[in-house]
Amino acid sequence: MSDEPESTKNLTRRQMIKRNAIIGSAAVWAPPVIQSVRLPAYGAPGSPRPCFVDGTMTGGARGFISGTTGTTFNMDILGALHCSPEDAAGDRIRVRWGTNEFLTTSMETINCIYNPNYILGANANFNETYGTAFGTLNGVPGYHLTFTFIDGGEGSNGTDDRISLVIRNGSGPVVLNVQDQPSNHGNVQTHHGLEATGEACTGVVP
Repeated sequence: MSDEPESTKNLTRRQMIKRNAIIGSAAVWAPPVIQSVRLPAYGAPGSPRPCFVDGTMTGGARGFISGTTGTTFNMDILGALHCSPEDAAGDRIRVRWGTNEFLTTSMETINCIYNPNYILGANANFNETYGTAFGTLNGVPGYHLTFTFIDGGEGSNGTDDRISLVIRNGSGPVVLNVQDQPSNHGNVQTHHGLEATGEACTGVVP
């Protein structure tokens, strides 16, 4: 007799990876947990029926690193960011500020969620993408990125979008810290796929 929980017997590997939302790791079943207010596209690990969203985010943004004046940053999604962890492994993000350029070399984690504090665009069933990645700074490896990109709707030139970027030298000093800054140029856009199912999908456009 199999020791595998009954709720996982008919799940594909893709679905199990979705539940974990971590690229390259083994999906591990855990007892059900209560969903948070932020509705995760792939749910918290162990959620019996999380909200599965297939989709992508495209575009880029420019804004001030802090406040409304000073040094600016440029963020570009090179191609698209995929909500599905197994599809996101090769995705790339480029960040430039001053004379510096950070470029991701591999994605570590990825999540797409519906954030009820922001409207949904016409082409999406989620509006926020967040995750972590490894990369190089000015060609030197060993750096780590934590990011959150919010598609705030189709305002003038994407000015309703919000960007957060933290780049560290490994687990050490922070070299760039952008916290929930508005985009004043460019546009990030979410695009939903075919799948949006699960109990956590309440309020998410199918």
